[in-house]
Amino acid sequence: ALFLLLIAVGAPFVEEISFRGLVWGAVVKRGWSPWVATLLAAVPFALLHVEPLRVAPLLAAGLVLGVVRQYGGLSGAMLAHAVVNVIGVIAIIAG
Repeated sequence: ALFLLLIAVGAPFVEEISFRGLVWGAVVKRGWSPWVATLLAAVPFALLHVEPLRVAPLLAAGLVLGVVRQYGGLSGAMLAHAVVNVIGVIAIIAG
């Protein structure tokens, strides 16, 4: 239960505040396109997971979360991230 809570709620909250909140927001605030902000937030998101074999899927996830951020706000990105993480945790527990 604690593992599920940390991965499903804690990680999406911290990561979305960091990447789609601070990084994305700072880039847009400086007058850059939300699309550029999405890319500039997705790259460190993927790399800072420090999982070389998963960089490509994490980059793709970061790009999708950036689009969600652009159209659904930061809370939308948090919710989408949490849903993906819950599915992953359930798969780990079931496996």
